[in-house]
This record gives sequence, C-alpha cells and structure tokens, in this order.
Amino acid sequence: MDLTNNATVLAIDDELSNLILIAEYLTPLCKKVITEQNIEKALLLAKNEEPNIILLDIRMREIDGYEVCKKLKNASSTAHIPIIFLSSLLTAQDKVKGFAAGGVDYICKPFEIEEMLARIECCLKLHQQIYQTQTKTVKNIQQQIEVYHLTEREVEVLTFYAQGKSRSEIAQRLKISEETVKFHLKNLFIKLKVENKIQTVHKAQEIGLIE
Repeated sequence: MDLTNNATVLAIDDELSNLILIAEYLTPLCKKVITEQNIEKALLLAKNEEPNIILLDIRMREIDGYEVCKKLKNASSTAHIPIIFLSSLLTAQDKVKGFAAGGVDYICKPFEIEEMLARIECCLKLHQQIYQTQTKTVKNIQQQIEVYHLTEREVEVLTFYAQGKSRSEIAQRLKISEETVKFHLKNLFIKLKVENKIQTVHKAQEIGLIE
C-alpha cells in the first residue's frame, strides 16, 4: 500500500456521515484526506490541493456524480486525477455511464475498508504506469526533435502535414500564409532527408508525432 500511504485523497459526498466514515477509514493510512459536501468547494479543492485520487459519490441531491466527474475531466488542472465512484446502487447501466464520464472504478456502499484500500491502490498504480509511459513517450519525442533540429513551428507543420492536411488547411490552422507553410515544408524535407509525402509521414511516425 505504498502509493496509498503517500496519497492525498479527496472525498466528495453530500452525506456527512459518509465523509466521516471515509475519513475515519483512510486518515490513518493516507498522507492526507480531504472531505467536502459542497460541489463548488470540492471542485476548487480538486484544483488547489492536487489530490492523487478522488472518491466521488454518484447520487447527490445538488448534482449527480457523473456531471461532477465531467467537470473535473474537462478542466485541464484536474483532468489527470483518477476518480473512483461511490454508490450503493450499481447497475450495468450505472457502470457504463460512469466509465463514459471518465471514472476508473467503483466502490459499493456500505464500504469495506479492505476493498476500498485495494481499489485505491490499484487505481494509483495504474495512474502511475500511465504517467510514466506518457513521460517516457514525450521524452523520446523531444529527443527525436532535437536530433533533427526541428523548431516548434516545424513540428506543428510536420504534424498537420503527416495527418493529411493540405497546405491551405495548415496555413489556416496555424494562422500563417501558404508561402510560409511551403517554406517550412522545404526545410523539413531537407532536415528529415525525405523526398515525398509518404516518406515524411513515416518519419513523423518514427519521431512519434502521429501513430
């Protein structure tokens, strides 16, 4: 439970009794446990406290947990935080809806501390693995960009070009002239040592800019 022991957990539920129970369970086992009944305050806490994981009740009077989850996932500052839903009523439809909203797991009420800890630890491990993979990917891409001495603008042009965008579409997207796009493509062909679009696409895939 190493990850759980070092985790900051935010629990959101409009029932105070549930929050008291969660705090009682997790406070001795986690780095920090934050509980909140008010949705707006909870959204601010999610942004400012940077929790490692959020426990979110589904059935709340003011707004359901699915909508709160969507708000969290649509905000750049909280989109990365894994969310576990809490609910006493879990149908297959509930689960599908929760996963579609951005949740990663469920914990059934009444809470069992062993299950809660196991699910939190599992979600934290998965999140850590995803983060490490993304970090490694970004690092590899950056290294490739440096190898070819590509500028930020050239990377943008190359990405759009490899995605099949025309010169006019690239110009419109980047708010530059088509002549400027043509200039960047000419430089890219030289730097990447390619002669046609197919080779350029392969090179963009090799760098990691497109799949």
